[in-house]
Amino acid sequence: MQNHVFPTQRSNSRNLLLLLFISTGLIVAIFIESSQPPLAIFGQISGLDKVAHFMAFGLLASLLYLIIKSLKTHKWFSPFVITIGLITTIGLSDELYQLLNPDRAFDMYDLLADISGAWFFVILLKIRNYFRSRVNP
Repeated sequence: MQNHVFPTQRSNSRNLLLLLFISTGLIVAIFIESSQPPLAIFGQISGLDKVAHFMAFGLLASLLYLIIKSLKTHKWFSPFVITIGLITTIGLSDELYQLLNPDRAFDMYDLLADISGAWFFVILLKIRNYFRSRVNP
């Protein structure tokens, strides 16, 4: 007799590891990009750097939220609160790291874009999950 629960647990573990790998890669990419002079296009299009922060940290927040939610170890804090806390910490670390680069500077509006992107993307995930649970109870 074949156990159908084990393959599901294995595929969930694989998915979780994949999300963790992609999240780690995105964090590394963010810090590598922060160590370089800003791309020329950011100076040509006003506000594009804020959009990039919003999207990058929104994507990262989505991945982290899915990881945290799947761990089910959140008894005292919601996955949403933990995700926003992590994104705030990573965003603040990124801005502080930029102080070490003479071509970069700490920008509170970048941090605000990071946190806003996280809120927006995670709330979209929560809305999607809400409607998905209503359709498939």
